[in-house]
Amino acid sequence: MTEFKHVMLDLETMGNRSNSVIVSIAAVPFNLETGEISPNHFYQRVDFQSCLDIGLKVQGSTILWWMQQNEEARKEICRPANHIQGVLDRLKSFLAIYGNDFEIWGNGARFDLGLLQDAYHACGYDILPWKFRNERDVRTLVSLAPHVKEQTPNVGIAHHPTDDCMFQINYCCAIYQYINNKPQQYYATPFGPVEINSNHPFNASSPCDVCGCHPNVIITTHKGTFCTEHAKY
Repeated sequence: MTEFKHVMLDLETMGNRSNSVIVSIAAVPFNLETGEISPNHFYQRVDFQSCLDIGLKVQGSTILWWMQQNEEARKEICRPANHIQGVLDRLKSFLAIYGNDFEIWGNGARFDLGLLQDAYHACGYDILPWKFRNERDVRTLVSLAPHVKEQTPNVGIAHHPTDDCMFQINYCCAIYQYINNKPQQYYATPFGPVEINSNHPFNASSPCDVCGCHPNVIITTHKGTFCTEHAKY
């Protein structure tokens, strides 16, 4: 049975400074060595007003940024949401499934994990549901082999936290394999993990069933074989 000792975290927020409003949270456990992801994901939208009520803040520049993003992402953060304290309680219970020694990843040394810590403290929690020594930074790993991230296609909705987690898992695992000269075994998609049969995550010979191209990465589902552009067919 696969052990998932790593958790990728992604937030969507209304600011990029400390104590910013959080509008959605995703956490996806994964195996860094193989690229396999757990079928058990966490995703919750957060009620905007509940964040303001506990003292979290909004930046006007971030609201303007959201107005320029894709329609799917904007609609998603406007759907019914849950009170911030309830979401944090559920996230705490979710993380507890993976024991007390998992490694938790955020995109930036103190962005995702730092803002989540602010929210827990604003709700009166003194103890976080992860060990601070186990915090890991996606950007530090990327700096070791930036070309690998550049070759990794983004499958899913940009700025949807679950899809962002999948994308980050893909290129983090690919970089880990590149550094250690090992093949990645799985590729994360919105449909779940897809097993990679080639010797390298960026080698593929099968054509896409929709456009006929021979992509660098193929996605195979019960509906057929697709390039990343047509993977939602």
